[in-house]
Amino acid sequence: MDLCEEEECRICGIVISSMLVCEQHYEGGKHNRKVAAELEKFHQANPKERLPKRIKKGGGGPTPTITGQTESFLAELAGTMELPLTPRQQIDCKII
Repeated sequence: MDLCEEEECRICGIVISSMLVCEQHYEGGKHNRKVAAELEKFHQANPKERLPKRIKKGGGGPTPTITGQTESFLAELAGTMELPLTPRQQIDCKII
């Protein structure tokens, strides 16, 4: 886990430019295969150590993603804002 950071994945050797890229990378198949290979190497070098177990998604419902959290926040924020009508909307309201 120390090799998997928000800014860099030292297992895969990549720099991560944003939270969206971070999320996509760590959920990706290539990353997961490299993690499995690293764990296998560790286990071969340390046979008495127990391998960590992967936490499965979906135990208590879907795990919120950064993107999903952002969209929810923006939708909630938009619902609380009072925005003035645009000139076109003002004209349309006068007609009705």
